[in-house]
Amino acid sequence: MVNQEELQKKAQEIYMHIEMLNKEFEQISMQYDVINSKIEESAKLRKDVNGLIAGEGFSRMGSGVLVPSTITEDNSFLVNVGKKLFVKMNKVEVDKHIEEKIKGMESVLPKVLSRKKELQDNIQKHMLELQTLQQ
Repeated sequence: MVNQEELQKKAQEIYMHIEMLNKEFEQISMQYDVINSKIEESAKLRKDVNGLIAGEGFSRMGSGVLVPSTITEDNSFLVNVGKKLFVKMNKVEVDKHIEEKIKGMESVLPKVLSRKKELQDNIQKHMLELQTLQQ
């Protein structure tokens, strides 16, 4: 027969495991949200690049600061392709580059969702185990 002290120790172990799973679930949820946000941002950028026309306007400097600018050529871009390496591209190339980045991010989402579901299932299983111990 299992004594009360052993039951309490087992319940504490299960509770600690649930807490660890919950923390990982929160991190995975945040990752999922960040990836979705980056996909939306990239889709907007893609639309903006394709709609860009020569003329006067404002360019983003960062942190909500804009500067007046004149676009003299609307089919020439410098694109950071990684490791601070910039490549000159036209609209078609930029569009393709952004599309590939979006597809790469979208390909990760099912894996993240799968892990999220796996964590939910494990948390639920451990909660039931904990309830059984406390009866």
